[in-house]
Amino acid sequence: MNELTLKIITPDRTVFNGALDSVNFGTSSGLIQILKKHCDYITDVYPSVVVIKEKGAVKKLAVSEGIFKLKNGEGVMLVKSSEYSDEIDVKRAEDALKRAKERLQEHKNDIDENRARLSLKRAEIRIKAVLSRDE
Repeated sequence: MNELTLKIITPDRTVFNGALDSVNFGTSSGLIQILKKHCDYITDVYPSVVVIKEKGAVKKLAVSEGIFKLKNGEGVMLVKSSEYSDEIDVKRAEDALKRAKERLQEHKNDIDENRARLSLKRAEIRIKAVLSRDE
């Protein structure tokens, strides 16, 4: 259990699969960091920027909601969507953010407010992943 591995899986692809030193991501309870020798763990994944550190390199991904499980140093993150920060189309993310804000401000009875709030959060996370790329 001295090694930590992680798979990040979406319905479309395996986004990450490898050994790492640590991973940080958001949950409904706040941010969490998983290190080598972490106890077995299961939690929800909240739309957030995932920070993967491996051999001195840092990778950042925007993820949507999902679930994370760690067993014997093997982590699996199942999320609806995930993109590396360099894959994100900033203009598209900004447009999605604008649409989500407009939808919430209209206060129409026919909108799904939870869905609109999740769309807003996803757009904010995608932009945050791009802006934090060089940090």
